[in-house]
Amino acid sequence: MRCARCQGLMVREFIVDLYVSPTGGSAWRCVSCGHLLDSVIASTKQRYQQAARPSKRSKRYLDLVAA
Repeated sequence: MRCARCQGLMVREFIVDLYVSPTGGSAWRCVSCGHLLDSVIASTKQRYQQAARPSKRSKRYLDLVAA
């Protein structure tokens, strides 16, 4: 697996969490830059990316308003 930031090598790492972790304590860490990725981070990132994308409806609405 390659890092999204620096294209470095990602290795599996076990993370000790003081709270009950939904990931089970496993994550990916970049050997070069230290970027950390687990399932919670990935799902949150995906949710924000989907919210940031303009939908077809909003584009059509903007076209109607501009006309």
